[in-house]
Amino acid sequence: MKSLRERGLGPRTVEYAQAVLRRALQFAVEWEILDRNPAAARFRAAKRKKAVNSGAKRIRFLDPEEARKFLDAVEDDRHAALYTLAVTTGLRPEELYGLRWKDVNIETRRLTVNQVLSKTRRKKGEKVARFQFGPPKTEKSRRTIDFPEFAATMLTEERRAMIAARALAGDRWQENGLVFPSEIGTPLEERNVLRRFQSICEANELPKLRVYDLRHTHASLLIHEGVHPKKISERLGHSSIKLTMDTYGHLFEGSDRDSADKMEKLLAPKSGRERATQDKTGLRIVSTKAS
Repeated sequence: MKSLRERGLGPRTVEYAQAVLRRALQFAVEWEILDRNPAAARFRAAKRKKAVNSGAKRIRFLDPEEARKFLDAVEDDRHAALYTLAVTTGLRPEELYGLRWKDVNIETRRLTVNQVLSKTRRKKGEKVARFQFGPPKTEKSRRTIDFPEFAATMLTEERRAMIAARALAGDRWQENGLVFPSEIGTPLEERNVLRRFQSICEANELPKLRVYDLRHTHASLLIHEGVHPKKISERLGHSSIKLTMDTYGHLFEGSDRDSADKMEKLLAPKSGRERATQDKTGLRIVSTKAS
């Protein structure tokens, strides 16, 4: 579990891994291979801690100014297109690493999530990372997303760089059709991307984030621009809008004053509207009512 966290995986992913381990060990208890489940006590302790800290930890992301600063900083970086697509589409890291050229249409500026990188693991003594591709995690995750024109331009440059890398690698190249491959065509190792990403953040005095937090950044930017939660949910590939609101609902809090102002404009009595206008302009409004 510690190694999963050090790789930059989110708390939820670590919890899933813990649940699988606990269940597997429970089978061993039921089959009388073990006398007790060594993960059970740890699970209960983690659950109690989660209950205590519930709601205390909020998602981390870059605000609009920080996001612009970040994209300026990575403009000439090897992974510039990957970071740009993460910020502008909200793709999960495993969706970015598994993205193929055949699922991207640069002319229409549209991509479809059909494949994810489900595992990257290097065994002790191995020089080459192991990887496995699989389908998206849910049916809603299999989605089509539009991306902005400047991201399309960067993807065009990425394709040229990939063709050059393939020619340079020669026989060492392993063709997987990936948009963001390593120097020999295999999937990128997430820990290497994370290390590079956090170095960029530190060098530019930006918050220390995970690559996954660029997904949160995308969602927060859409909320900042007033995009409807339903559309945000669809772009992120959430199973329901409830998940979107549970995750990002607190970011909508600032819009409550705007709602109140709209009610004031729509429904306030005439005298109330006159007072509101007087307060905003500083001018005295004379009522036309008969005295």
